[in-house]
Amino acid sequence: MKREEWFGAVLALGVCFLVYGRLMQYGIIQGILLAVLFALVVGYFKPHLRKRAILFALFFPTCGVIGGPILVLVDALAGPRQDALLSSLDGGRSILIFHWFLQHPVLWKLFDWVYDALSLFIAVAFLFGDCKPLLRTCIASTLGAFVIFTLCPAVGPALVSDPKAAPNCIPSMHVGIALLCMVFLHGMWRWAGLIFCILTAISTISTGEHYIVDVVAAVPYILLVVALDKALFRRRTIVLKEQAQEA
Repeated sequence: MKREEWFGAVLALGVCFLVYGRLMQYGIIQGILLAVLFALVVGYFKPHLRKRAILFALFFPTCGVIGGPILVLVDALAGPRQDALLSSLDGGRSILIFHWFLQHPVLWKLFDWVYDALSLFIAVAFLFGDCKPLLRTCIASTLGAFVIFTLCPAVGPALVSDPKAAPNCIPSMHVGIALLCMVFLHGMWRWAGLIFCILTAISTISTGEHYIVDVVAAVPYILLVVALDKALFRRRTIVLKEQAQEA
């Protein structure tokens, strides 16, 4: 990559992290506008990645439009919360870690930023990784997670006293999506992704969003989704080749 290309990529990712990732929580309209800004910046500096940038830009607004109502449905269908059970599996260590970080606000804020930085990592994966399988597995794993959220509803130590909190604890999809991004990146990006996944796992506990078991459960769950995706699309490729040969 040339110097100006690196500059464009860094600028685009900076916009995503500092603006898009932070302000997305304030509304779908703002999220869409910032997504368009991200796509325009990437498209200007890296035209050959324009389609990927647009795809990424649509990712979070789409998740917000579709995911919100689904979580409302999950909350309506779910039974009693299982936070006590999930907490007991680690002997209450998740709550102790969360409270320890609350007493050290500088560290808490640092990992809060790591937690929010997932949008930056997804942008890296969309731009420099295998975009199509990443998108497929993100969708598949998220839909499957909604089923698990319904069967085992929990909200995490930070939200356990909030009756309106969404039950989306186990598996931790924050860790899950980070793992998917790492899997579909290559070279130095994958090593950077491994570090980010570890930091993200810590951030989910330190911010009280998840229990330790949620993080652990995300690993086999994501590996299963990736394996199924590879098997399904490998079979599809074989069938298409056989049909092409017969034609």
